[in-house]
Amino acid sequence: MGLAKALYVGMSAIQRHMDMEEAERYLMGWSPEEEAAVLEEHLLVCASCRRHLSSTELYVSSMSEAAAVSARTRFTDYGNWQLLKLLAVAGSLAALVLSGLLAAWYYGSGAGR
Repeated sequence: MGLAKALYVGMSAIQRHMDMEEAERYLMGWSPEEEAAVLEEHLLVCASCRRHLSSTELYVSSMSEAAAVSARTRFTDYGNWQLLKLLAVAGSLAALVLSGLLAAWYYGSGAGR
């Protein structure tokens, strides 16, 4: 793409407002460098897009926080389930060892003869 065409594309992009997807990509740092530069230039002159970006930022941060809480909850639920299974196995093994020790003591002391 030639420089004149790139400038024309950049200038024409500035003439429209950013949509939700562009705002989200920009806020998450996923916008290509050229797109981010055009959006930043547009934000300098467009109060409407600055308000839109601000409200989108609140939405994105809320969704990110909710996803993080959800991930922690899933991990905790999974972790609790794993802990419960581990305790059940440990309890079973302890009961087996204890019954073996009691049997050895009972038959070793002559009480079982």
